[in-house]
Formats: sequence, C-alpha cells, structure tokens
Amino acid sequence: VGADLMIVGDLIPEPWKLLQLEKRAHRFDSTKSLLIRYLIATGTIDEGIAETVVEKLAALEETMGVQTDSTDLTTAMTGRTTAQIVDELFARLVGGAA
Repeated sequence: VGADLMIVGDLIPEPWKLLQLEKRAHRFDSTKSLLIRYLIATGTIDEGIAETVVEKLAALEETMGVQTDSTDLTTAMTGRTTAQIVDELFARLVGGAA
C-alpha cells in the first residue's frame, strides 16, 4: 500500500480476482497513481491466460458497461458500493449480528 509500482508475477484466469487484486493495492484516500505490471512471458501458459482474461474483460464491459470509480464491478454485481459492504460487515462484527 502506498507504492507507485506493483508487479504481479502470477496470472489468475478469473478477471474479477485480478480487479480485486488491483483494488487492494490502492488506498481509498490515496491521490497517488499506481502502475500495475503483469509479468507475462511469450510462449508460456500465462500468455494464453492473459488473452482469455482480456476477452473476458471485454465481455464484462459489453454486458455491464465500462467500470469507473463510481460504478465498479462490485457495485454493478451487488447493487452496493465497497464502502457499503464494509460498513455492513463492520456493523455485524460490532453488533454481533449473524
């Protein structure tokens, strides 16, 4: 957290997990830009996975629209913002609700 550069060496075939990974590296109150680099060697399985992930992201954008800070994937899928989800979970922990 707070870095200018993040290097990812393990490619995950599920785009939502990559989006989550990218969001975790950025603080809510941060004003700094973060450059994320994925290490993908030519001729490896990761190259094929990368192509598949890009295709899946394109399909998600077609279906749900381009995601911005105000309408991220979490909000589009759950109808709640990340902050709302965190607040609800915190309230459950503090209040002891199930």
